[in-house]
Amino acid sequence: MLRRSQVIGLPVLTEADAEPLGTVADLLVSAHDGRVIGLLLTGGGALSGHRIYPYEEVRAIGNGAVLVGSPSALLTTRRSGAVRQMLNRHTDLVGKRLIDENGDDLGIIGDLEFDPETGAIAGYQVSGGFVHDVLEGKGFIPVSAGLTPGKGAVLCTRVDGEARI
Repeated sequence: MLRRSQVIGLPVLTEADAEPLGTVADLLVSAHDGRVIGLLLTGGGALSGHRIYPYEEVRAIGNGAVLVGSPSALLTTRRSGAVRQMLNRHTDLVGKRLIDENGDDLGIIGDLEFDPETGAIAGYQVSGGFVHDVLEGKGFIPVSAGLTPGKGAVLCTRVDGEARI
């Protein structure tokens, strides 16, 4: 498993000739599909706007770089329909408050864990605050906990034995 924070900042290189395409700025996530759908890249000119590399074209993620297939798979605003579709599917839960079915505050979602081979999200790391994290560690809530993204918070309908909050 990898965490989102381990991937952000890695250079993205083509597998064939190590051509640099940019740096990972963020992961695009579909909460509906429960998986990573793309890599948002830095780099390019001011006119290129959003640059997204589809996750299904990612070949490997190591501790030094992300290796991808063809540079032609890179989506830019010039292919705005595809970029808009990817951005519309994106649901960012990181940084949102997590509330359970009783209205109790479980903390802030700080990171996500995913399978680098498939992009499937395993769950989310939850912070109870600095002091709580130092004394008891960060929590983990699996995707199976029934997460419903909202505008101000994420609702968690069930916390089972897998959750460490």
